[in-house]
Amino acid sequence: MISRRSFVKGTGGGALTLSALSLGSVPGRASARTSRAARRERLRTHLTGRLVLPGDSAYPVAKQLSSAEFDAVDPAAVAYCESSADVALCLAFAQDEGMPVVARSGGHSAAGYSTTTGLVIDVSNIDSLSVRESRVVVGAGTQLVDATVGLAPHGLALSGGFCPTVALGGFLQGGGTGLLTRSAGISSDTVRAARVVLADGRIVRASPERHTDLYWALRGGGGGNFGIVTAYEIAPTRISELSSATLVWGYDAAVDVLDAWAHWITDAPRALGGSAVVALPDATPGTVPVVSVLLSSTGGRELLDAEADRLISAVGRTPATGQSATAPYLTAMMNLYGCGDYTAPQCHRAGTGPEAKLPRAAFASERSRLFDRPPARAMWEEAVGGFDAVRVPGQRHLLQVGALGGAVGDPARTDTAYVHRDSLFSASFLGVIAAGPADASDKAAARQWTDMGFGVLDPYSSGETYQNFIDPRLENWRAAYYAENYDRLVAVKRAYDPHRLFRFPQSIG
Repeated sequence: MISRRSFVKGTGGGALTLSALSLGSVPGRASARTSRAARRERLRTHLTGRLVLPGDSAYPVAKQLSSAEFDAVDPAAVAYCESSADVALCLAFAQDEGMPVVARSGGHSAAGYSTTTGLVIDVSNIDSLSVRESRVVVGAGTQLVDATVGLAPHGLALSGGFCPTVALGGFLQGGGTGLLTRSAGISSDTVRAARVVLADGRIVRASPERHTDLYWALRGGGGGNFGIVTAYEIAPTRISELSSATLVWGYDAAVDVLDAWAHWITDAPRALGGSAVVALPDATPGTVPVVSVLLSSTGGRELLDAEADRLISAVGRTPATGQSATAPYLTAMMNLYGCGDYTAPQCHRAGTGPEAKLPRAAFASERSRLFDRPPARAMWEEAVGGFDAVRVPGQRHLLQVGALGGAVGDPARTDTAYVHRDSLFSASFLGVIAAGPADASDKAAARQWTDMGFGVLDPYSSGETYQNFIDPRLENWRAAYYAENYDRLVAVKRAYDPHRLFRFPQSIG
C-alpha cells in the first residue's frame, strides 16, 4: 500500500497537490507556480511510465478516446503506467489531491467513462503476453488484435469482437463476446486470476482461492468499478482455423432474414456463431440498406455449409450472393477486423503508434437490448421500417444482431457477475458519423435514430442490456446490466472501494 506519508517521503518530503497538475497561473504568485512545476516533475520522476500534461506536445493524442465525441474533455493529466506500482503511485497522488480519477485501457467506453477532467490512469502500455502451457498471462492494455496475433502461433485464441483496438482491461470485466462465444463461452469465463490495484494502493491477486468475492465481481461487473486491473491469467481456446460464410440478400428480404435468423440460432450447434446485419452505409434519402449474415464455424466447413443451407431454407429466399472459406484463424480475424491488408502494427488507432492507420469515428450512438427468445415478426417489421426514418447524409445506420447462447448458458446466472446467461442474442441500433466535424444537429439526429430503434426493441426484449454496450441514456441500468447480481456487486464495491474512488454516472454503488 502506498500511503500519503510514504509517497511524500519518497518524493523528497514535499506534498504533492492538485496544483501540480494545473497549468493555470495566479497573478503575483510566481513562487506558487514554481512549486507546482517542481511537484509535477517529482511525480514524473517517480513514474516508470510517462505523465502527459496540457501543453505537452503529446497531449492532444494522449487525451483521445476511440471516438472524437469526447475530445472536448481535457484531463488534468494522463499517466501512461508501465506497472502495477505506477498505477498505485497515481492512485495515491489522485487521492492526496482529491481529484477525480478513471482507468483507461483501450478508451472504448461508449459513454466516455474512460476520461475525466482529473487524472486518467492509462494501462495501454501494460500489454505483455506470455504463454505458459495451457495458461496465458496478458496485460490489461493488450488490444484484441495483439492478443489474436500473439496467441495464433500457439494455436490459441481469446474470443473477441470485430474491433481490433478494444483492450482486455475493460473488455473482460464486462463479459466479452465474439465469434467464438457460443463454443467457448463469455470471454470473462476464461479468466483464472486477475492482478488488481485497489483504491488504497494494495496490489492483490483475485482468483478462486484469494479475494474470491472480487474475482466473482471482475467477471462481468463492468470495467473501472472495483480497482484497476493490470493483468489477467486466462485459459484460452484452442483453435487453428475458422470456417466462415457471408450471405447477402436484397433489402426486400430483410424481415424474412432477421425473423429466420432469430429462430435458426435457437437450434444451431455450439460450433456456430455469427450475426445478422442490416446496414445503411450512407443515410442519404433514397439509398437502400444491405442485408447480410455472417456465419462462423469451429466445427469445419461441412457443418458450416449444412447450417447455412438450413438458414437459407428458413428464410425462404436464395441469397443474392454468398461466399464461404476456411482459413487460419489469424487470417480470418484480420479480415474481419478490416485489417486484411495491414500488418499488426498498422491495425491500431492512428496516432497511437508510428505505423498505426485506423481512423477514429467522429461520433457514434448505440442502444441495445438482449433477447432470451425469438421476438414476434412484428418487431422485425417495425425495425426494418425504421430505416426510412431520420435520413441524414453522411451518417451510417445499422441494426446488428449478434449470437449468444450455447456455452454462455453453462454457468448459472449468479455464478459470476455476468448475469445474462439465458440470452439468445443481442440486438443493437447504431448511428455513426465516421468523418467530422459533427455538429449538434448531426449528433441529435444519430441519437434520435437509435432512440427510435431502442423503442422498437425494448417491448419484445428481456429488459436486459449487455454492460459492455454501455448506454448513458439507459433508464434502470442497474437491473438491465446486472439484474439479481447488483446487490452482491454493491457489497463487493463497499468492501474494496468503500469511499467510491472509482465512480462515474453508471458505476456500481
